Amino acid sequence: MYQLLLCCLFYFMKVLHKMAEESVIHPGPVNSSLLHKQNLHVSEHVWNGTNRMLRARRARDSRVDKLISSVPDEIVPHLKEAGLYEVACVKDVSPHHELLTALVERWRPETHTFHMPVGECTITLQDVALHLGLRVDGQAVTGVTMSDDWKPIVTELLGKTPEDSDMRGGRLKMSWLNEQFANVEDHVNDQLSLARYARAYMLRLFGGVMFPDSSGSHVPLRFLPLLRNFRETRTYSWGSAVLAQLYQSLCKATDVNRRELTGCNLLIQLWAWDRIRGIGPQEVPDFVPGRPLGARWKKETKWDKYPLAWYRQKLDTIGIEDFVWDPYPEHVLGVLSHQCLQDRALWRAVVPMICFQINEYHQPDRVLRQFGQEQHVPDPPLQDDRLHDISLRGKVDKDWGHQMRKYIGLWNDRHAHVYPNQPVFQRQSGPNDQYMMWYHQHTRRWMTHQVAANEIMAEKLHHVWYMLSREGRHKYSLDLVQQEISRCLAITGEVDRILVPSHDAPPPAMELPEATNDDLPEVGRKEGQGIQRHRDTFTAEVHTIPPVGVPPLGQYYVPPEHPGAEYMSYRISRKRRLRHLI
Repeated sequence: MYQLLLCCLFYFMKVLHKMAEESVIHPGPVNSSLLHKQNLHVSEHVWNGTNRMLRARRARDSRVDKLISSVPDEIVPHLKEAGLYEVACVKDVSPHHELLTALVERWRPETHTFHMPVGECTITLQDVALHLGLRVDGQAVTGVTMSDDWKPIVTELLGKTPEDSDMRGGRLKMSWLNEQFANVEDHVNDQLSLARYARAYMLRLFGGVMFPDSSGSHVPLRFLPLLRNFRETRTYSWGSAVLAQLYQSLCKATDVNRRELTGCNLLIQLWAWDRIRGIGPQEVPDFVPGRPLGARWKKETKWDKYPLAWYRQKLDTIGIEDFVWDPYPEHVLGVLSHQCLQDRALWRAVVPMICFQINEYHQPDRVLRQFGQEQHVPDPPLQDDRLHDISLRGKVDKDWGHQMRKYIGLWNDRHAHVYPNQPVFQRQSGPNDQYMMWYHQHTRRWMTHQVAANEIMAEKLHHVWYMLSREGRHKYSLDLVQQEISRCLAITGEVDRILVPSHDAPPPAMELPEATNDDLPEVGRKEGQGIQRHRDTFTAEVHTIPPVGVPPLGQYYVPPEHPGAEYMSYRISRKRRLRHLI
């Protein structure tokens, strides 16, 4: 008897637990083995209504835009020799903080990808090369972070010595650079002086576009020794270094307490404009032959800007027709600079990217559709979360080439870690594909309650469809079908239709009194015709529900009834096309 009571109690608790699960709108992840840091992620706060706004930081002062808005002809040979001419041609468009904030809310430090409704996507070495024209192949960007005494190196390589007030640790004031190197004509008569001007220009480029940090007004000096010999400067992988710092900045910005986004946030914006329809400028300028893609945009580029809530809903509802997996067709690539394309063999390299203390994994195997290939369920991510927490604070006289020797060894073997070709991507992934079923269980699906309710409504209706199909009608009673429809009404906020009875009779039909001329006051010759006298007749287009058609033959899957449940499946064969349900 005691055991029977325990069994009944256990069954009752299980039923209550299932009912509770079915009532909860769970934004994900259902399976936390991939996104195991969800309780530390900003999306957890967004779901509760938090509206944090990020500010994009770039090392700027009031004059630097003018100084690097165009490349002085006198230093073009120096920039080309250093491999930095293409990125110098990219104009710095104004940061769009609302768009960047919405994208950060979908960035995952565990995978280094944006988790969108259509699957994972990310900024890759391909995007860095094509938008900024930076080299991907080359040495890892690393060196020694020295003590505070940077003045001898600054004096040697720039020819001028800053005051103590112009420096902060290992960073130099952007305003000092602009004052000392304001006019290129002051340096053209001496090749050594012109080379120093070129180095100052490159530092401004680093602090303003490629590697902006949280200071907002200083430039890191750790890159200056790498500019000593311009030919050697060219041998570094500046593209992977920029992407490494950007990845780390995105990861840090997923902390709800962060208020700024550092790194090359310009690249995020350009990437989003090319990939997501409806959020960028309506007028896209022509490509500039021999330049990177980013060079087509101007500082004064205009586009429609919306509030943060609009971008959240836009990203929450992205459909397969809204995301451009391959925005770089061959006819576009053909007009770009040679440097943009020369390292394309490494665009799919699964490798750690290094920039001094920064070590972030590049995992194109998670976004193969961006390379025109079919996406499979990816392997577990390779990023060690402990590396996200390494900074330069308090680390003087550190040789990061030695500290990161293990990962630099992997980078040096990068050509052996290019992900192999997969079948060509021929169609968009649908909800019945293995990857999308896996993805829906492992991702954070929604940011907002309203969009989550709409998506769950679609899944509930899919359940009802299955319950009434030949495969399902023998498994479910009409009472269960009614319960599922009741949940649909609850999700849409229309449950009162079945819960609140009427206390009155239906309203009577309205009868309008017939108007006569006797009711009118004295009117003019053209008056008395009503509002149509000044308006043209217009009839809105008829909006119809699109036909569903006949489902193709094949295997289909019904989403789990509640988080943690299994997918149900059915197969449509020639004998059982279920035509009567379409």
